[in-house]
Amino acid sequence: MRIREATFDDARAIAQLAADIQELHFENRPDWFKPPNTKNTIGLYEAFLQDPAITAYLAKSDEGALGFVLFRVIHRPDTPLNLAQTIVDIEQIGVAPSARRRGVGHDLIEAVRQLANEVSATLIHLTTWEFNSGAQSFFETEGFSPEMRRMSMMLSNL
Repeated sequence: MRIREATFDDARAIAQLAADIQELHFENRPDWFKPPNTKNTIGLYEAFLQDPAITAYLAKSDEGALGFVLFRVIHRPDTPLNLAQTIVDIEQIGVAPSARRRGVGHDLIEAVRQLANEVSATLIHLTTWEFNSGAQSFFETEGFSPEMRRMSMMLSNL
């Protein structure tokens, strides 16, 4: 397996990998997420891969694409409320079901960690849904810990 920076030509492979994650999210929060549709999301990933603010890594082997991670480096200025920081924000990460528990996710996080060190980031962060306990366990194994809680109140349109 090798990890490399993804290119525009990898949009289809990333969209296919993301479909499994989308299905999990749709099953658990159909009020928020749409069902997976790889054909419709290829353009979205093409746009991500052309955005200079977003970096994507792709894990590949002879079997094909195994996993991906999309992230951005955020430079927060010093303000009266917050300290200046460079943060790496992981927006999406996914590993093909057939490649899970084989070190792919670890290697993707490690690649992000290396880049974070190169840009002198003080923090890598990500968001995970409460229903996704498997991802939470994985992230904790990788050294992440909860730091805040986001709460929602569902409203009906009466």
